[in-house]
Amino acid sequence: MVDVKSTAAQKLPIQGKRNILITSAFPYVNNVPHLGNVIGCVLSADVFAKYFRLRGYNAINICGTDEYGTATETKALEEKSTPQQICYKYHEIHREVYEWFNIGFDKFGRTSTPQQTEVCQAIFKKLSENNWLSENTMQQKQDLEEKCNTTQQAFPIEETENQKWRK
Repeated sequence: MVDVKSTAAQKLPIQGKRNILITSAFPYVNNVPHLGNVIGCVLSADVFAKYFRLRGYNAINICGTDEYGTATETKALEEKSTPQQICYKYHEIHREVYEWFNIGFDKFGRTSTPQQTEVCQAIFKKLSENNWLSENTMQQKQDLEEKCNTTQQAFPIEETENQKWRK
């Protein structure tokens, strides 16, 4: 098993060899993973990676926890903590559960890292430059009694060079 703490920096594409990138949906960090999370999210990617490695291919399996969104804010309110504390707590729990199930990742990361942010912003910028994005408006219900603003307090957003281009 590849330890979930290992880094992808150890694994690079190999010229002349079949290189395969495998990933799965990143689970939210608002709960302790249950069997459905394991089976429905990371197990198939793990089996896929192990199969390709047995065939001699250079496969890399990447996953991590999704640390953004209302689910994280709601869990923070429920546990009377900050979204950042929720992210640290449940990321570690997810890592331990997947390790117990012998799920191996070459990289088990987090969506809140600066590197992840840079990559996502670069992809968004490329999509925007090529006019591959569209903007739409939709109406949604909003509970005005329960305003979730804890994420902004816990993760203050500083403008980066990648964000300035949109202005």
